[in-house]
Amino acid sequence: MYTTQVGSSNIIGVDV
Repeated sequence: MYTTQVGSSNIIGVDV
């Protein structure tokens, strides 16, 4: 699982 910060302050966690 890793977290990616996109946009201004939107954090999306993707389960891999």
